[in-house]
Amino acid sequence: LFIILLISCQKQETGKTAFDQNLSNTFYKKGLKAKSPKDKLGYFNQGIKASKSKKDSILPYLYEKKIYALNSQKSYDSALVYSDSLIRLSQINNNLYFQTKGYLAKGETFKNLGNHLDWFRVSSRAKNIALKLKDSNLLGVCLIHMAAAQSGMEDNLSAQENATEALSLLDTKKDSVYISTAYDIIGRAYEFSGFPEDAIREYKNSRKFALNDSLCMAVVDYNIASILLDIGQKQKALSILERIARDTKDPALKKSFKEILTLRKWETNKNLDIENDLLENLADSKRIGSNRLILASYKHLLIYYTETDSEKALKVADKILKFSPGYKSEKAIKKAYEALIQFLPPEKSKAYSKQYISFRDSIEAKNLKVQNAFAKIQYDEEQKLKEIDALETQAELKDEEAKHLKNQQIILLLILLILAGITGFYFYFQKQKHQKEKLREIYQTEIRLSKTIHDELANDLYNVMSRLQPAISASEVDKLENIYKKTRDISRKNNSVDTGNFFLENLINMVGENTPGSTRLFIKGTQNIDWSKFSEEQKIVIFRVLQELFINLQKHSEASNVALSFEQNKSSLEIRYSDNGKGFNPETKKSKNGIQNVENRIFSIGGNVTFDSEPGKGLKVDISIPA
Repeated sequence: LFIILLISCQKQETGKTAFDQNLSNTFYKKGLKAKSPKDKLGYFNQGIKASKSKKDSILPYLYEKKIYALNSQKSYDSALVYSDSLIRLSQINNNLYFQTKGYLAKGETFKNLGNHLDWFRVSSRAKNIALKLKDSNLLGVCLIHMAAAQSGMEDNLSAQENATEALSLLDTKKDSVYISTAYDIIGRAYEFSGFPEDAIREYKNSRKFALNDSLCMAVVDYNIASILLDIGQKQKALSILERIARDTKDPALKKSFKEILTLRKWETNKNLDIENDLLENLADSKRIGSNRLILASYKHLLIYYTETDSEKALKVADKILKFSPGYKSEKAIKKAYEALIQFLPPEKSKAYSKQYISFRDSIEAKNLKVQNAFAKIQYDEEQKLKEIDALETQAELKDEEAKHLKNQQIILLLILLILAGITGFYFYFQKQKHQKEKLREIYQTEIRLSKTIHDELANDLYNVMSRLQPAISASEVDKLENIYKKTRDISRKNNSVDTGNFFLENLINMVGENTPGSTRLFIKGTQNIDWSKFSEEQKIVIFRVLQELFINLQKHSEASNVALSFEQNKSSLEIRYSDNGKGFNPETKKSKNGIQNVENRIFSIGGNVTFDSEPGKGLKVDISIPA
């Protein structure tokens, strides 16, 4: 918990800006100044939309900030998608700095999801890119993320190694918060290894670099107080706990510190009656709704009852073992088994003894598996880096060979051309010239046809409308104007679809643009789809069908919620759309036409689609596309 809190206190670097003063830059600055995550996200989206090219220097800054804004709103699926987009964009532009930042941003999302192994994996990948970049500060930040992931899974020795290496790379002025985290991780390793004095020294170093961040400093102070209690300096420890319990503003931490202080006071004076205080703390934990806090309260009650009331201790131990929510505390479960074995009769405690041994063995196996997993991930990433370097070397050699072969071919071709004579060269030149002119003529013809279809019809209609305006009624003018707008909409809605690396990004942007501001949008599963398995035609159909559904949502649905989910299996891609709007009658002519349009598109690529809607009951659409 406390390592995660310290990492969460970190302020994300923005790097050195090197972009022009343009509209995207204006939105970027507004996003930085905005206070709410929703406003930040809105400005960063506008900045991305205003960007004129994928090579705009401000674009990666906007992507990075958008990822952290999505994390603040717990939109983790979208955050992972945009992390991948930032990585791809940086690879296209050969920007190693933002490739590294993209993997670190992805690690931030994995951290928030509680996925420490993937957090470590992408942080290790970021470290390997930072090594190529030769940026010591960025390399130090990558090592801190790796160490924090390891520490979160209690691989403390490996975490200590990475944190110690990071200290030699980080700048004491620019990277003080990362340095604070490094010292905290090292202190934690010393504490778990049984070196309390060394742990206190490192925790004090951590506090020194915490830049007066009250939350981080309170966590560090708690760590110090815990060690002081363990080594017998009880009064000094209780004084620290009383101060942080009084001064901490965070409700969950304040409750935790208050409860721990109550228990620690009792441990120094066993004559104190703290049962009511502990029961009140349990009630507070339940009101806050945190499973972690509830289990902690049960554990503290169990510690107290173990020495004061064996019957109550047995009841609390049973509640801990039967606690069903997802969060599990290994320490609380261990205390529960010990109480049951201690207070139950031998014939009953025997079964719990076997369970306890099995539980302890599973924890040891899990810890060993975690350590091996961290080591394997780091080894795999290093091997991958070596393979990439080897491939790059081979590619360079092949390029040299290709250039040499090409030079030989050119020389041979020149000799043949000379031998063939001026006549042969003349005819060859004329033929090439004719082919180029023919291709140019075809291209010009395509341009003229495209311009006629997309622009001239709308322009002619506008001119007619302008000439007729003085002679006809306002209602007739409005009708002509609606026809004109529909013509222009047809042109805009039929723009080309990018089916390349940015297909998913453009798809999400289109969905967002066509979702009304009053409608909440939920997107799930996009990061699990391998879009490379789908053809250009399939992607265009997916884009057009979803575009039609969301335009219908915008114009007619009046929904307050809309959900879009993607799931890929071995044989198909399943897309599910649902909203809680006013729905429609599938039997009406207008509805049949809309359904027929969607069905025709899906059937053209061998897919299936079903509609489920009634007036007043929203709309559900299930789409299946062969993979």
